[in-house]
Amino acid sequence: MTATFGVVANDEHLEVPDDLKDLRVLVVDENETSLEVLVSYLRAFSFEVDSATSGESAYRRIMDAGRSQERIYDLVLINCLLPDMNGR
Repeated sequence: MTATFGVVANDEHLEVPDDLKDLRVLVVDENETSLEVLVSYLRAFSFEVDSATSGESAYRRIMDAGRSQERIYDLVLINCLLPDMNGR
């Protein structure tokens, strides 16, 4: 995946495209500082953000959302090196 970002002047306001507003996101990382930073960035875009600190807890959240009346996740951002998910 490639993403290109432009430079924004301090007085400019970034608008979230309509099709991305209210996106439900699950962020998974065992490093609580990284998790906190990413969650705060995503919430700044008005995304509905949940977090998990392990692959197992992320899996439970995804399955629970699928079984309940809760809205499923639109996007899951996961650290590919999670220790409990074969990331060593």
